[in-house]
Amino acid sequence: MSNQSNNIWKRNKRKAKKDFDELLDVCASTSCDTFLRSSKQLIVDESSSIDKVTPAVSEVEVLNQEQDLCLEEPVQFEQHLCLEDRTIQQDLCLEEPVRCEQHLCLEDRTIQFDEHFLEEEVSDSTSCDQEDKYFNDLGHPFSAKELSDLRTLFDDPEDIPDSRLKADLIVWSLQHKIGRNALTGLLHILRQHNHPNLPLSSKTLLKTPRSTVTMLKSLGAGLFWYYGILVNLVPRLTANFLKNLNGNLIEIDVFVDGVSPYKSVKTVLWPICCSLTGMKDIFIIAMWCGKSKEPCNLSLFLEDFISEANKLMSGFTHLGYNLKLVIRKLIADAPARTWLKNVNQHGSYNACERCTAVGQWIASRMTYHPYEETELRTDQSLRDQIDSRYHKGPTPLTELSNFSLISQMPLEPMHLLCLGVMKRILLQLMGTKRNTCSYKFTDSLKLTIDSLTEYISQFYPSDFARKPRKWTDYALFKATEFRRILLYDGFIILKTEGVSKKVYHNYLFLATAVRILSDPLLVEDFIDDANTLLKKFITHSVSVYGQMFNVYNVHHLKHLADECRRHGDLESFSAFKYENHLGVLKRLLHAPGRTLSQIVCRLMEQVANQQVNEEPVQHTAKVSSPCELPASLSNLGKGFSSIYIPKCKAELTSHSFFLSVDKEIVKLSNIVKTDESYILSGRKFQWKANYFTSPCPSSALDIYEVNDLGVKQLFSVNDVLRKCVVIPIPLDNFRPSSYSEGPCLALPMIHGGD
Repeated sequence: MSNQSNNIWKRNKRKAKKDFDELLDVCASTSCDTFLRSSKQLIVDESSSIDKVTPAVSEVEVLNQEQDLCLEEPVQFEQHLCLEDRTIQQDLCLEEPVRCEQHLCLEDRTIQFDEHFLEEEVSDSTSCDQEDKYFNDLGHPFSAKELSDLRTLFDDPEDIPDSRLKADLIVWSLQHKIGRNALTGLLHILRQHNHPNLPLSSKTLLKTPRSTVTMLKSLGAGLFWYYGILVNLVPRLTANFLKNLNGNLIEIDVFVDGVSPYKSVKTVLWPICCSLTGMKDIFIIAMWCGKSKEPCNLSLFLEDFISEANKLMSGFTHLGYNLKLVIRKLIADAPARTWLKNVNQHGSYNACERCTAVGQWIASRMTYHPYEETELRTDQSLRDQIDSRYHKGPTPLTELSNFSLISQMPLEPMHLLCLGVMKRILLQLMGTKRNTCSYKFTDSLKLTIDSLTEYISQFYPSDFARKPRKWTDYALFKATEFRRILLYDGFIILKTEGVSKKVYHNYLFLATAVRILSDPLLVEDFIDDANTLLKKFITHSVSVYGQMFNVYNVHHLKHLADECRRHGDLESFSAFKYENHLGVLKRLLHAPGRTLSQIVCRLMEQVANQQVNEEPVQHTAKVSSPCELPASLSNLGKGFSSIYIPKCKAELTSHSFFLSVDKEIVKLSNIVKTDESYILSGRKFQWKANYFTSPCPSSALDIYEVNDLGVKQLFSVNDVLRKCVVIPIPLDNFRPSSYSEGPCLALPMIHGGD
C-alpha cells in the first residue's frame, strides 16, 4: 500500500483514539461478544504499517482502498420538485427494488443539473456495489422509521445483527468524522470476524455518490453546485412540525458569505446557507468554489436560488398542507451585502447602507461626521437607483418576490459590533504605531490588565467556550471574545485603576445600549433609550479617540436600533451560528484539491443516511447525570448534577448562578427531581446594589453588585429567569478567591453561550 495511505491510517488512528471505546461498544452490542470493551486492551504497534493490520484481500479490493472519495462512472442526477405520476428512486440497500409513486401538488416543473460534462474529472473513481435507489414524492430519502420498517421486511433474519452494526457504524463514522481509508480498513477487519454482509468499501457503506460531475457546473473561474431549497426543507417539514405550525408560512433565514477553507491555498467558497425558523440546524442550498475573491457573475450565482424561491413563495403542497415560503432576512457581512446589492464598498465616500451621508477622508481613513443627519435610503430608492454615486448597477435581488433590500438585509451585528467597533476600541487602547489616542494604555497598565483577565477567567461558567485571556493578544481574538468583553469583561477591567474614567464612561454608553438590544426581555421596551445611548457613544468617541475613530462600522451604530425594531434582539439576525457552520464545512475537507467535490460527497452522505437535526429548540426542562443528595433533601426525590432549562444549562459547579424572577441572585447548590416537577436548592445574596448609576442605573439591566451569601432555600424551576456570571470584585491589591470574601459583580447572561 502507498506511503500516503499508510500516513493517513496512522493519523486517523491517533485522531480516533478517544472514539475507539465507543466503536468497541457498538461492535460488542451487535453480537460481537469477542470484541474488547476498552481500547486500552488493544495493543497495536505504532510503527507497524497498515499492511500488518489489514487482512489479506484480493488485488481488486486493495486497489479499491487506494481510491479517493468519488467513483468511476458519472451518474445522471435529476431532482423533480413538482411532477405527477412519477417514480423516483433512492438507495435503500434492499435486495428487491421497491416502487414508490406519490404526487406533489406544485406547479409543473423539473429542475435538472447542467448536462454538460466538465473537462476535468472532479471526483475519484472506485468500484462500488451498484445499489438500487428510491426517493419519496419530493425527491428525498424516506424517514428513518420508514427505512427501518422496509429493511425489516426484506432483510434476512440472520442479517439483522449485521444491519444493526452497519447502521451504528454509519452514525459513528459521520459523528466522529472518521477518515474514509480508516473506515474501509475497519470494514475489512470486521468482515473477517463473522460479518460477511458488511460492505468492503466505506463508499458503499456511506452511499457516497459515484460522481459529482453532473452535479457541478462551471461558473466563471470556479465550479458551482446547486442543491435546492425544497429538497432541504422536506425532511425537516415533518408531520409533527406542520401540526404545530401557526398558519401556512414556512419562514427561513438565508446567509451568504465567502470563506477560505485553507490557510495556504487560494481557494474561496461562497455557500448559500439557510435555516428554518424553530430549528437548530443549518443546511446548504448552493455553493461556489473558485480561485477568485467572489463569483464573477452575480446573476448566475443567484439565478437558481431566486427562481426556486419565487416558485415556493407562490405556494406548494406537502403532506396535505398548503404552504408558502417566506424569506425573513438575508444575513451577510458588509462586503457580502455590498456585493449582493451591487453598491459601493465600505471604504467609499458614499457607502452608508441606510442614509445618504458622505464620508470624509481623514488620516488615511474614510470617516463620517458624528452630528450629521441625512436622508434615509428606502427600498424603492435602491430599486430605482436614485443615488448614482452609491450604485454600481442593478442587482438580481430585485427579482426576488416580496423582498426588501433595506428591511430584509439587516446590518449584521457580529461583524459590525464585535469585529468592528469593539475590536477598534481595543486597537486604540492597546496601541499601535499609527495610534494617536491620548488615552492609550501604558506598558505597566497592560500588564495589570493581563493579570486581571487571567484572574476573572476562573469564574466564568462552561457556557463560555473561550474564557478571558490577555488583552495583549487582542489581534488573535475571535468574535465571541470581543462580544464577551463588550457584554461582561469590560465592566470590571475598564474600571481598573489607571484606566481613564472618560474611557470607562464611553464604554458604558456602548455596553448598556448593546445589552438592551441583545436582551429579548428589554429590547422592546427600551429600544429608544438604546438608540439614544448609541448616538451619545458616537459623539463621545470623537472626544476620546479622535475624528478618525468614526469610520464605517461606528457610523452605522446610529441605524442599529432600527434593525432591532424590524427583527428583534441582535442575536436573532447575527451571523454567529452561520459562521460556526462554515467551520463545520471546512472540517469536511481532507486535503486541498477537488474542494467542492469533497464537500458535495460529504453532504450527500449525510443526506443518504438521514443525518438531519430534526430536534426543535427545547422548551421544557430536563435533567441528567444522577448524583447523591444531602440528607435534608433526600426525601424529596432524586438528585441530579445538571438540568437543561430552556435556552440554558445549569450544572452543580462552583460557578453556577441564576437570576430569579424576583430579581434575586442565587448560587445553585442541588437539583432535585420529584414525581411531578423539579426543585432547586440554592443560596441567594442578601445584599445587592447598583454597580453603576450612569448612563442608567445598572439595576435596570439586572446588573448588580452583590454580597453576603445566605442559607439554602428551595426554588421552583419556574423561578429561574436566566443564568448569571458572578465575578468577585478585586479591591486594591486584594483579589478574592471565593464568592464569600467580598462584593461580587452579577451579570445576567443574555446569550446562549459561545
